[in-house]
Amino acid sequence: YNLAEQDFLAFYQRNKSDPYRVLWLYLNELKFKPAEAQKNLAQRAVGLSQDYWGTYIVQYYLGKLSVQELQAKAQQFATKTATQYAEILTETYFYLAKQKLNMGQIDEALFKLAVANQVYNFVEYRFAVFELSKLGQQAQAE
Repeated sequence: YNLAEQDFLAFYQRNKSDPYRVLWLYLNELKFKPAEAQKNLAQRAVGLSQDYWGTYIVQYYLGKLSVQELQAKAQQFATKTATQYAEILTETYFYLAKQKLNMGQIDEALFKLAVANQVYNFVEYRFAVFELSKLGQQAQAE
């Protein structure tokens, strides 16, 4: 995770207003310096652009939005196209699932919902498939 930290930091430095860069950096920091991760997330959140849906996911991670408020924001944020709404749902379900996983709660359903939207070109889709595979392997090992 330490080498990944260097890559995530360099990626973040290129565009500090992108919440997805902030989220991936945070998820990595949780693995090797959890005491600093939340503080860093709060500091980095200050400069985020409201033009990105991911900014609201960061607000949820910081405890400033409930799940219900996040869902309401998703409906407001998405235009009337089904494609954009599917993209928002894929991201939302994935990051909700990651949050639960990082708190020691396994919730395959949220990863499955992220995959169900079939937004194949999103990294959140691919990582949801990866996490489901890992959870399946862990279940078989038990």
